[in-house]
Amino acid sequence: MNTVYRSWLCSSPFRGNLLQRTIQCDADICLFDLEDSVPQHLKPTAREELVKQMGLPHEKKYALRINALSTRNGLHDMMLLADNDFDVDIIQLPKVESAGEIRMACHLLNEMGRKAEIFAIIETLAGLKAIDEICAVGGQLRGLILGSADISSEIGIQVNNKGRMLGQIKYQIAVAALRNGLHAIDSPCFAIDDAASLQEELEIALDLGFTGKIAIHPSQVASINHAFSPSEAELREAIAVVRSVDDSTHGIAAVQGQMIGPPFAKYAQKVIQKAGLTTEHARQ
Repeated sequence: MNTVYRSWLCSSPFRGNLLQRTIQCDADICLFDLEDSVPQHLKPTAREELVKQMGLPHEKKYALRINALSTRNGLHDMMLLADNDFDVDIIQLPKVESAGEIRMACHLLNEMGRKAEIFAIIETLAGLKAIDEICAVGGQLRGLILGSADISSEIGIQVNNKGRMLGQIKYQIAVAALRNGLHAIDSPCFAIDDAASLQEELEIALDLGFTGKIAIHPSQVASINHAFSPSEAELREAIAVVRSVDDSTHGIAAVQGQMIGPPFAKYAQKVIQKAGLTTEHARQ
């Protein structure tokens, strides 16, 4: 099975039932936030609570959003990882503005013997300017995340704005991620009770090639999972395409009356991966 990154249920460590809520709503990733969800004066207490929460037995992937590495709290967060042996699968780095921050995080994690993946949050204009340099770092970098609230505030537009400016930024992030083989994760829909707004954001994210989205409430997870998952019919067709191209002598075949070749197979492989399966599974 491949790892899927469709839905990330996010909350502060003070919500003691985050893991239980992640399981109940079937989110892919349980995301603890030490940054924006925790006021400055409560960050030490949040770290203590985090140790308790992340020490619980679990089958979900654990992700941790630390504070920026350029801050004292970010360094304290990294020391917390060094001093404790709880599982963490993914580290989210906020306000990334240079490739050097990714390299530093990779170095520190390697020194600790941790294999955690890194997702860089792009939420400033400086980060957006350096996005190609950031994506090219490689190492444990696995994806980019749009931080729409901070970058919208910096530009001077409403946080929930879906207009041209934010659309261009989403496009830049998605293209940079896809060009470098990385995942692109959309920022949360802040209108918790507005299903129409969530659906609109999901449609935009899908059109641009995003592969997942942050959720700030369990009620958002089902829609996110559905949006980023192929239907049974799409999966069957993708498997048929891969098998047909594999069996073809010249890489060209016909499926349901349509001529297909390598580009069709490449797209079909992405559909299979969205389902959490490997291409080898489809070839069986």
